[in-house]
Amino acid sequence: MNHVRDDDGPWLPGSVEAGWESVGPPADRDSLYAGIAGLAPVLVEVAEARPWTDAEHQLRDGVVDRLSAMVATRPEPSLYDGLAGDATALRMLSPTAAPLALQRLEELGVPDGWVTTFEVGGG
Repeated sequence: MNHVRDDDGPWLPGSVEAGWESVGPPADRDSLYAGIAGLAPVLVEVAEARPWTDAEHQLRDGVVDRLSAMVATRPEPSLYDGLAGDATALRMLSPTAAPLALQRLEELGVPDGWVTTFEVGGG
């Protein structure tokens, strides 16, 4: 909890080394892999062992608010860095918010898969 920062929603530093306190949020600040969405499984596990503290409730609310706000413009469908990860985290923390990410995934869908932010094979 001491490493969670807040700048337009919660985020974690990319690493904790000398001067980390003055570095802003990393590009993948919201991802399931390295960002705040990855705190969802941790919070769920904590809740299995004991009730959340006030700070943990606030963190959950901040994560849900941030991810819910970002899904409308997120172009990436993937699990660890995109909307599928957002949907996973939102489902864990606030099941009523998960449909936002699922609707965005549906919007990005095309007959052959999903529109992505990169082209496979360089073509």
